[in-house]
Amino acid sequence: MTLAPVTLRIGQQERATLREQAQLAYPKECCGLLIGREEGADLVVTKVQPSVNQDPDGGARAFEVDPALILHWHRQLRGTPARIIGHYHSHPNEPARPSATDLERAWEPGMIWLILSVGRGKLTELGAFRYVEEGRGPATRRGFEPVELAEI
Repeated sequence: MTLAPVTLRIGQQERATLREQAQLAYPKECCGLLIGREEGADLVVTKVQPSVNQDPDGGARAFEVDPALILHWHRQLRGTPARIIGHYHSHPNEPARPSATDLERAWEPGMIWLILSVGRGKLTELGAFRYVEEGRGPATRRGFEPVELAEI
């Protein structure tokens, strides 16, 4: 269940937006979209688009990106080399790796999941992963693969 290796490249301005969103949302989860493009084997984040966390339970332990925002960006990016390459969300007081809830809610193979660990209101760690699926029906294997994260 391994795809070709990929590096997620993200700039200082985008990292600053992520840090601000994660810290402002604490102790709840922030979330949003990662918009970017492919450059060879790399995915380059060109925009971080925050979303209101629409999790029906209030966002304390899960996230849901606004579907209207996703639709808006699919329309905006049509005909361009850019696309939604993934999304991000924070894990208040938890590590920057996918949780059981993340795996339960994942459904788009190949999408990047950027997870921001926030402890005591401060961003402490970033983790990047790609959701993968193999097989069909009850035999489907699902999981996350780590993705290298690099600053540009």
